[in-house]
Amino acid sequence: EGGWAQKTLHLISSHQRKAATWIGYAVAAGVLAGMFVPVPYRVTCDCIAEPVLRSYIAAPWDGLLESTDVEPGVIVNAGQRIGAMDGREIRIEKSALVAEREAAARQYDTHLANREIADADRARLEEARLSNELALVQHRESSLEIVSPVNGIVLSGSLDRRENYPVARGETIYEIAPLSPLRIEIAVPDNEVMHLSVGQRVRFRFDGFGSEIHDAEIRLIRPDATIRDDANVFIAEVEIDNDDGLIRPGMEGK
Repeated sequence: EGGWAQKTLHLISSHQRKAATWIGYAVAAGVLAGMFVPVPYRVTCDCIAEPVLRSYIAAPWDGLLESTDVEPGVIVNAGQRIGAMDGREIRIEKSALVAEREAAARQYDTHLANREIADADRARLEEARLSNELALVQHRESSLEIVSPVNGIVLSGSLDRRENYPVARGETIYEIAPLSPLRIEIAVPDNEVMHLSVGQRVRFRFDGFGSEIHDAEIRLIRPDATIRDDANVFIAEVEIDNDDGLIRPGMEGK
């Protein structure tokens, strides 16, 4: 049977085995019970900030772009001059039309004084035509300066200052987008899209902003898939206010 020391060690060992057995049962029961506790399923995706609206500034007519005043990345205000069209040809055309209209007016007076009614009518119609052309040229002259229609950031345009650059009517000179609100496009893997629905909450952060977290909800899930970074994804959209203008279009995050 051994001495009292051996008896004491044997007793302690037997109690430890029993305690370990009961601890094992308790752990197994806890794990089994934990399997029945619901937990949120989180989907991790890449996202990118995009403007909600885009304004395209086009050349108003065929001519020369006299100057460009801003470059991509510059913040502009509504009504701010961002470029100008060359007005030399317009001013020459305006002077010629004014002279022709005055000549037509004199012919009208002469024919009317000589009671040449048919010739007077033709001169009057010619004066009206020249007046209409002159009004169009004057409108062009008043639109020589190209201004921004909105507050926002210049997304694309001249990368260098251009002078006397030929442009065609309708050719895009600048693309400007407001900074608020912004649309966040979330690239959801195709094997995770069935877990998402409109109205669910989304938490995201952008690279370069540390641990700052933004919160929004899904407003739209596009029905068709697309390829991004060699992966088949569905795009979910959320909108955020960006009144401070810190988030810029093109910024990426998670």
